[in-house]
Amino acid sequence: AVHAGWRGLYSDIIDNAIAACPYPKNQLQAWLGPSISQQCYPVGPELYAKFIEKNINYQAYFYKNKDKYYPDLKAIAKDQLQKHNIYHISMDNTCTYSSAKLPSYRRDKIYSTRFACCIWIQE
Repeated sequence: AVHAGWRGLYSDIIDNAIAACPYPKNQLQAWLGPSISQQCYPVGPELYAKFIEKNINYQAYFYKNKDKYYPDLKAIAKDQLQKHNIYHISMDNTCTYSSAKLPSYRRDKIYSTRFACCIWIQE
């Protein structure tokens, strides 16, 4: 199980988790859970520049509107997974910012709650 916001994606948390995983890569699957959607996540030019400096291809996962950039974090995560030949990727496209049913620190600030997901191996 890996939680990866922009900091985790930038810091190669997916690569590190896959490297530490004791199972063959061809048996791995990924589920990208609810997260903030691209259109609800404006960031400054500094963050855009960091990602582009790390990988020029990441520019495809940002769009610009005025002085803000909007990253598609799920697309970046999917790109990183596919780099390891992991193609069995399921996605929940629920936006945590837009959905009142899910917590969002960006939306609710200090009043935000948390949610948890469970993952298990079944023989």
